[in-house]
Amino acid sequence: MQEYFSEIRDPRHQGYIKHKLEDILLIIMCAVLCGLDELCTIMEFAQSKKDFLKKHFNIEAIPSKPTMSRILTLARSEFEIASTSEINSGRIEKRVCRKLRDITWLQQKHNWGGLKSVFSVERTITDSKSTTRQTNYYISSCDIPPDKLLEISREHRKIESLHWLLDVVFNEDGYKLSSENAHITLNAFRKFALMKHKNFLEGKKKKPSLKGNMFRVLLSDSLLIKIIAT
Repeated sequence: MQEYFSEIRDPRHQGYIKHKLEDILLIIMCAVLCGLDELCTIMEFAQSKKDFLKKHFNIEAIPSKPTMSRILTLARSEFEIASTSEINSGRIEKRVCRKLRDITWLQQKHNWGGLKSVFSVERTITDSKSTTRQTNYYISSCDIPPDKLLEISREHRKIESLHWLLDVVFNEDGYKLSSENAHITLNAFRKFALMKHKNFLEGKKKKPSLKGNMFRVLLSDSLLIKIIAT
């Protein structure tokens, strides 16, 4: 996991860096794997797991809360963006496509023949009672503008709602952040944590709930290492 995080470009001024970006991201990922996805609980996790982080990942010092907050709010990539809005029977649906401008790092990492674009489509639906948000991620062999990708993705909407799973496990709908970038960043960590836990539990005869497994990981350093290695 550290190897993947080390490939992410650090947007901070290099002369003022005290903590490596990959170390900060790894701390956040470990916390989210334990079901902790708020800044205050991530910090509590980091402080209580100093020995664990040093032993397994050679992280000597824990970043401050302001440093953690800055990393969560930094823009992570450059996107091409397109959006649409529709009103139907009093329900407003906004759809936003974010297409990565540069995917050379992914092409070099994986031998996916014909890979031309990586993008996400976020759907925000507002009615008289509530607002819901769902984000789907795609890879494609088409290198076309994001407005065209919006049209294509609409015809291939996934049936299973990942948003529902995020809300059940992390109560994502009830978690409010002042920064949109921080929301997007933690959303990515939550999705990665769900994937790791689902991969770990696959094939097991007795499967605890995802939330239950996260609590087990919080209590067991050895289990956390197994989840990370999955």
